[in-house]
Amino acid sequence: MATDTETGARALAVEIQGLEVSTYDGRPILHAIDLTVPRGQVLGLAGETGSGKSTLGLAMMGHYRPGLRRSSGSVVVSGHDLALLSMGALRRLRGNEIAYVPQDPVMALNPALRVREAFSEAAGAHQLATADADARLVRLLQKVGLPHDQAFLKRYPHELSGGQQQRLAIAIGFALEPSVVVMDEPTTGLDSPTKLAVMALVRELSESVGASVVVISHDLRMLMAFTDRMIVMCEGRIVDDAASSALEREATHAYTRRLLAALPDPLAHRSRRESGSGAVAANALEVRQLRASYSGIEITHSIEFDLAWGTCLALVGESGSGKTTLARCVAGFHHEFKGEVHWNGERLSARVGRRTPEQLAGVQYVSQNPFSALNPRRSVGASLAAGARLSGGLPAKAAAAEARHMLERVGLQTEHFDRMPRELSGGQRQRVALARALLARPTLLVCDEVTSSLDVSVQAEIVALLQRLQREEQLSMLFITHDLALVSSIADRVMVLKEGSCVEQGPVQQVLEHPRAEYSKRLLALNRTIADERMDRESAHAGGPAAYHTTRAVHVPADPASGLPRVSG
Repeated sequence: MATDTETGARALAVEIQGLEVSTYDGRPILHAIDLTVPRGQVLGLAGETGSGKSTLGLAMMGHYRPGLRRSSGSVVVSGHDLALLSMGALRRLRGNEIAYVPQDPVMALNPALRVREAFSEAAGAHQLATADADARLVRLLQKVGLPHDQAFLKRYPHELSGGQQQRLAIAIGFALEPSVVVMDEPTTGLDSPTKLAVMALVRELSESVGASVVVISHDLRMLMAFTDRMIVMCEGRIVDDAASSALEREATHAYTRRLLAALPDPLAHRSRRESGSGAVAANALEVRQLRASYSGIEITHSIEFDLAWGTCLALVGESGSGKTTLARCVAGFHHEFKGEVHWNGERLSARVGRRTPEQLAGVQYVSQNPFSALNPRRSVGASLAAGARLSGGLPAKAAAAEARHMLERVGLQTEHFDRMPRELSGGQRQRVALARALLARPTLLVCDEVTSSLDVSVQAEIVALLQRLQREEQLSMLFITHDLALVSSIADRVMVLKEGSCVEQGPVQQVLEHPRAEYSKRLLALNRTIADERMDRESAHAGGPAAYHTTRAVHVPADPASGLPRVSG
């Protein structure tokens, strides 16, 4: 007969006691972490960049980044103390019992392997029969919303969109139905429909096979909506531990309350005065009949819009809607298009190399991937100073001073000036990329998902910075995002794109509160679904301590007409 202790141990998927992680020279990274994850629980790990959440997630895999070591404490997964396992036993445990889905899907996908081969490699490493692997591959691709036809299975990772790469990495992570899955920022950069579908899948898999899932994320709203319990970390310590639905009410630490206060307000547009009311402002940007193509295949269809000086137009839509292609046409990085783009009354060449110096400085593009703006062989300061010299004609000393000043304006310290890009976090790199663009003193800023990888407090700071620049310098912005709450906070107008066509555009309050297009209504309904999930968990939590561990699975079937998950209402 099993003892109470043995029964309790079997009920835990992960048990961490007194875990301390430090650098080899003794600098502490994690401080005396005590944490248990019951079987079947979906746990959210929240905190800003540098809080230690990713280090803790990797420790559950028995892995520590170069330069780090476990200095004390234990990590037990499915009854196995990871520190006592041989390397061979640890490798067998990974995949079979615990899987890891990294933040950057490129890290999880071999660029030389096609979709089918990548999945088969993961299955073959753990002796899964080919027929079983194929059947499981098709089933998982369907669940994560990816095609499963032969053409898709033969694609390489570079032929997939960022969202498709992320969903494929998640499917591979769940390939062997492990007991524990650690997911590092699984929804970063995904549009709302895909984000909802991915997290609904996470809950469904967790509850159907009894898997525990640890979701590491800076997206507090998503964690509160779709996880059972949340851990908030700050400087390597756990500062709050609460039921996800009750975190806003029960947060005890000032750090957690600050993170919650920094969340963008989805109703912010109601208190913002519409720009340009009562007068017609001169336009910073005019786009007419823009039809962009790839290899002769039309991607965007006769797009037209105006952007007034000092205002922000948000482009929203799911992955593949054409919003990034449209933004790259404006910036001059995608020249295969017909139609006209006018900035400051001047027609812009489709090719960035044929634009005047004034046009190049006036229209600045900040991409979702900050590495595209940074030379990996140059320090941050060298890259920024070079930009200041090029755009402003400043001597070296003045350019360096201007670069340091701009670092401070985007929320970084002067100590970051001499660091290499690889030494910065993802959020820090994005802020450097933004600083580089702002050094050109642009009048039009094209922002492609620039806040998607940032912590909520940093996101709020960047949004506040952009809003201040709008006020002080009449900066105009084309802002691509999938975060509708962010649209409400920063945009004056919004354009909704679907399959390369504009289905609706207008003042942000009109579109968000009284959408006309069915597709717009579905996008907004998906956003409300996330809020509804939170309310469901709040109701479950009110029923008792155990209730929030057994909440219902969320099944979101696809709507054939729109390609979005079908949502009632």
